[in-house]
Amino acid sequence: MYKQKNKSLLWMGCGAIILSLFLFVFLVDNCHCSDSPKYFKWRFSNQNVMQMPDASGLHLIGSAYLAGSFDNSMKWWEADLLSLGIGTAWEVKDALVPWERIGILGGEGFSWGDIQMDLTGIISHRLFVLFYNRYKYKIWSFNSQKK
Repeated sequence: MYKQKNKSLLWMGCGAIILSLFLFVFLVDNCHCSDSPKYFKWRFSNQNVMQMPDASGLHLIGSAYLAGSFDNSMKWWEADLLSLGIGTAWEVKDALVPWERIGILGGEGFSWGDIQMDLTGIISHRLFVLFYNRYKYKIWSFNSQKK
């Protein structure tokens, strides 16, 4: 019962963050230029994965951190899917909300490279946890049988 309550609170919190971000975007529109891109016009980013290494590193570390943080309140695969879902939702926001209109909260467009870096961060976290647990409990053989 307690874990189920935590999961529902977590999902409601993520939904509230996304909803408040979209409300903020529409309430704080400070650029009234006629030549700036419109909201909800899908855009793709044409940047390579490591063209902006700070942004790629942020996606890598952020998704690994989210997966690790969610491990405490749900199963490992649910934590991985939720962190990948948050990364994908952020990319959708980048595709629909142009940075020319609201600045730092906007994006340059949907980037498959950022999704790849999110997935790489999640897989890196999983491998770190696997090897750390094997080192900690000294279980290195996959075929060993307990006697």
